[in-house]
Amino acid sequence: MQVGGASSRQPMTTRKPRCAALVALGGLGAEAHVGQILELLEEDDWEVRFCALDALGNLGSFAHLHLSERTAGMLDDDTHPVRAKACTVLGLLGASDQLHRLSEMLDDKAQAVRAEAVIALGRLGPAAGAHACQVAELLADASNNVRGAAAQALAAMGSSGRPYASAVAQLLLDADCAVACQACAALGGMGEHGVIFAEDLEQVLEDRRSTAPEVCAAAEDALGLVWLNQRDSNQRSHQPATNHRSQQTATQLQANSNKQQHQQEQQNNRQQQNNKITTTTTTK
Repeated sequence: MQVGGASSRQPMTTRKPRCAALVALGGLGAEAHVGQILELLEEDDWEVRFCALDALGNLGSFAHLHLSERTAGMLDDDTHPVRAKACTVLGLLGASDQLHRLSEMLDDKAQAVRAEAVIALGRLGPAAGAHACQVAELLADASNNVRGAAAQALAAMGSSGRPYASAVAQLLLDADCAVACQACAALGGMGEHGVIFAEDLEQVLEDRRSTAPEVCAAAEDALGLVWLNQRDSNQRSHQPATNHRSQQTATQLQANSNKQQHQQEQQNNRQQQNNKITTTTTTK
């Protein structure tokens, strides 16, 4: 396990036996050893604390029910990789009871922490919708990772995040290809709000010569979702009209039937009157 990906050092699990043991326990989902894992959250070595959090993140709902507060306490750690890992774990555990704490981490000075906090809020989905405005502000963050994560988190927040589709669409022209790809994916998941920006996605495809292939591929995927959303929207809007027309047709048919019946009755009455007149004349 390595943090940042730029270090030439061996992974912490190779260098430190306790880290290796923690990762193994987490992989096994060893709930019986939670007490030992918690003790290691107090270690002076930040890498051990980091691995202890990682182990908790693999314990599923058990950890959420019993340990979300303890995990949230690690958001105050003085080492940014530990704070970032705490955000990650809270998201993995679905710890919606820690939404406020996660939202506080959106202002962390370390970009890795901000990015993981945004990702965690996105994992919590519509439950995190109250913080959509804060997340939208990070679409202009200096960090590529944060901008891209913010776009996808807004899409995951459902109706609370969709009103920010226009701000997400601006990232289609982001200088970082990964961010542009994430913006495409986000628009594809924003329902009718994403449909509004179908032309922007099409423009990305028209500029193939100057657009990275991966961004074009992401735009094509997003357009597929957008068109599906548009089709579903059209079907919903036309369905009531269709029902209304059917009702009108049925009403008209019934009216025509009543009219024909009335005309037939009038004709029968006239025929009866004619018969009476003929009978009277013959009798005379």
